[in-house]
Amino acid sequence: MATLDRQDPEYLYVALVDATGPRRMEGVDFHTGTFPDGLSWKATVEAEAVLNAAVAMGPREAAAGALAVLAYVSWLRGQGTQADERLALAKACVPCHAHVRAVSAMIRATSVAVVAADLDLSGKPVKG
Repeated sequence: MATLDRQDPEYLYVALVDATGPRRMEGVDFHTGTFPDGLSWKATVEAEAVLNAAVAMGPREAAAGALAVLAYVSWLRGQGTQADERLALAKACVPCHAHVRAVSAMIRATSVAVVAADLDLSGKPVKG
């Protein structure tokens, strides 16, 4: 959680890689939710469990970055309402957090993540 509390964009990028477990980085576009070779849905489930536990342990001021990544995971799954709710919680913690602004911009620019709209990739586990 301390890593996600650091507002350097590099920390958000590392968190998004960890939370999605892309099979290959070539062609991956986090801004549109594009994962040409698929992503690890298992990694998203594991990241969600860890981040939810971290948010529950607090402190509230440190939860904004974790909540932003949780919002991103919801968006990847096509759960726009949950993504918006998680972003609202993140903004309530730290209104101007860089990760909250970055994830919010991604979600607003592309209403449905490419991976969520792809019936061949959406919600299907990826082995490996």
